[in-house]
Amino acid sequence: MKILKEKLITNVEALDILKNNSNNSKYYSKLSIENLEKFYKNIKLDNVNRLKEELLSLGFLREEQVIALINVLPEDKNDIILVLGKEIKNFNEEQLNKIYETIRKHL
Repeated sequence: MKILKEKLITNVEALDILKNNSNNSKYYSKLSIENLEKFYKNIKLDNVNRLKEELLSLGFLREEQVIALINVLPEDKNDIILVLGKEIKNFNEEQLNKIYETIRKHL
């Protein structure tokens, strides 16, 4: 198998791709879909794309951080701190509030 393209995607995007791509091995696709659905957050693909754009436009988050935040969809600022882990020291309270408000707006 040859890798043609590599791109970071959210769990919701991965689930959409797997469900709409009949070229995948049925066994592995089914397992992947089952695993993704276990952790599926009730958010539509359009909202995920808008949320991703908006979080990136804040200007202080990297794409990897945005994907992690969308996959978890933190319920409060403490969850954001957990998702960002050791990188949290790079963010101030105002930035955490902006992240939290941006995520809440799209749920």
